Amino acid sequence: MGDAAGHNCEVCIDKLFNSNGTIKQVMPACAGIKALKLNK
Repeated sequence: MGDAAGHNCEVCIDKLFNSNGTIKQVMPACAGIKALKLNK
């Protein structure tokens, strides 16, 4: 349906774990992690 449906979705991902395995406090952000390269 494209833009005619009236729905736009965006997904953001941030790193969630500290190096010691504990979970970081989640803070809303506009920037995410660096892009990941996929090996095909």
